[in-house]
Amino acid sequence: MLGAGSLPPYRIKAHAAGCPIAEVEIWNRDLAKAQRLAHDLGDMPDVRITATAHLQEAVSQAHIVSA
Repeated sequence: MLGAGSLPPYRIKAHAAGCPIAEVEIWNRDLAKAQRLAHDLGDMPDVRITATAHLQEAVSQAHIVSA
């Protein structure tokens, strides 16, 4: 997920509802905001949610990129 504003939580949950997602990486210009969102979404069962500071690496390894 690119961004940690008001819409990403809904987008992450929508993607997870539509297909099996085991891992989500959240990138934001402000790493602390990405970490906060990852923590707030920690209640999603069977999905590992982390924040990352490495945009290019995360995007290059992703199956789905959402912004």
